[in-house]
Amino acid sequence: MLPRRFPIMASASWLLAGLACAAAACDRSQTPPPVGTPTASPPDRSSVATSTSAPLPPGVIAQAIGRTGIVRVEQRGASRVLTIDGIVQGGTAAHPGVEPGRDPLVDLARMVRPGARSALLIGLGTGATATALARAGMQVEAVELEPVIVDFARRYFDYQGHATVGDGLELARTCNRSFDLVIVDAFDGKEAPSPLATPDAASVFRGRRTPDGVLLIRTLGAPDSARVTAQWSALGDRFRLGFSSGIDQERQNIVMIASAAPLTIDDATAIPMWPLGLSEGVSPSLREAQPGSGGAERELVVTGYLVRDASGAVFVELPHLEMGGVRYVLDETGVKEASPLLPAAAKFPTQGDIRTDGDPAGTLRDVLGGGGVKRSDVRFSPVVARIRGKARLRAVIDPDANMGMGRSSARPASNPLLPYGGVLYELRDAHVLWSLRHSDWQAAHTRRLQPIVRRAASALTRGRIDEGVAELKRYLQEAGAALGEPALRLPAIDDVGVLKNRLEAMGRPASTPPGAAWTARACDTAVHGLPLFDDGTSIDALKLRESLVACASSFYERSALREEGNDSATSARRLLALVPDDDTASSRRVRKAVRERHGELTPLQEPPGTAAAR
Repeated sequence: MLPRRFPIMASASWLLAGLACAAAACDRSQTPPPVGTPTASPPDRSSVATSTSAPLPPGVIAQAIGRTGIVRVEQRGASRVLTIDGIVQGGTAAHPGVEPGRDPLVDLARMVRPGARSALLIGLGTGATATALARAGMQVEAVELEPVIVDFARRYFDYQGHATVGDGLELARTCNRSFDLVIVDAFDGKEAPSPLATPDAASVFRGRRTPDGVLLIRTLGAPDSARVTAQWSALGDRFRLGFSSGIDQERQNIVMIASAAPLTIDDATAIPMWPLGLSEGVSPSLREAQPGSGGAERELVVTGYLVRDASGAVFVELPHLEMGGVRYVLDETGVKEASPLLPAAAKFPTQGDIRTDGDPAGTLRDVLGGGGVKRSDVRFSPVVARIRGKARLRAVIDPDANMGMGRSSARPASNPLLPYGGVLYELRDAHVLWSLRHSDWQAAHTRRLQPIVRRAASALTRGRIDEGVAELKRYLQEAGAALGEPALRLPAIDDVGVLKNRLEAMGRPASTPPGAAWTARACDTAVHGLPLFDDGTSIDALKLRESLVACASSFYERSALREEGNDSATSARRLLALVPDDDTASSRRVRKAVRERHGELTPLQEPPGTAAAR
């Protein structure tokens, strides 16, 4: 078996030639070579380390040891693929639902910047992306770290275009040219952080763009993984879009797009990728992908506000805390099922901190949440529906595109269903699975749920944790019985479930009855990190959170001023962090009492027992 890592074996003449080509590629004074003309000769065969002393494994056409691992060309059924340490880097197989030769990254680049004429591509792979960019009429500067990949791309994947061997990040750092597109397509699919994914690298790549230019990064991972999230944050630009190829949190291809100017895709129906949750801000519980769905069309179950547009279109509006809207337009089948649920005189107001066009009091905003920020265009409704159908992305319009924000000039709204921007989907073969009317919620909440909340809040304020948890369980049972099991996914009810789960996670106290320090810590831990103001959280959850804060403060004070030992001192430190930073008589009294009993203490900013507190 070949070892997994060896230094690349390359001749000095080849490395010098690559550096010379890199310098020429970034020199404005030199005329770029015509598209399709190599600016460097392929390395001679002696410069590439290949496995020739033993037969190649079945299906392996060629093999070499590169700087980053074992590089192979493999035949897998009808597809020929390029791999590094067994991880596919590219191949001849088409993406599901896309005609052969189409590259979603290139399609996305052309959609967000149809006038792009130049591209810096870091990472060659099979050469398919560089070829697609050139066919789109762009002058392409391709940079590849591995000489063997350039060689294999030409020999086994018929790549005929430009290729420079070198460090793409270093070339971008020293380059004096600007490009309409800067594309980083050099991630090998391993979990180790890449030097191309740091904030410093993103800053370098941004420096190579034209004023309206775009940075595109293709990587592999789970959308909500720490590595992908960090890479998203590292982009640094105000205007960002993210797309993924898979379902939920499976490992998948991800394309991130960033620019100093707004990003808009007027027609996205041919893209076999979907917006990342990072860029939409929609709760996963309100949009569930069904097993086996993928490609440009996916089977989903969505839960949101049921809205009838002035044009007569009916759509499901997903609640979120970003600008614009996230909408699923129903087809004829869905409209026939959903329309009877909407009262003839129903209003669908929106409410943000910049624009508001109605009173949401008669809607289910308190149940589903969303809106209330910036130029939000979440349309609230008196009806919430859970609908299943086959969804396809239709358009992505930056909310700032119509406002003259960024460096691009203002443009007219390109889709009447997204007058203030957002994301638009179409939902085919749509069927209503469940619905909730405002009147039904009001009846169930007033008669059955609110009394339970009052009892639970009273028990928790007095530190009776078991009694409070029992009431929270009763609340969830009553909600499911009165409104149906899907209601438990609604944010207003799920918020209550979160508190129940946090309290149960504390386990049983060491003594019965529990000491003041344990009770305070249980209440504190349950509510820690959750907002105590109206951020869209339901009034039930807010009341319960307030009771938990009161419990924590009261029992920390009891432990700090009445008990002995380490728990008392720790409680005193945490109490100082919870006491309001004001000059009221109550706050002065607590601070004075703690100081008299324990002396000067440093406030503890996290609940005792948490990793941060330790």
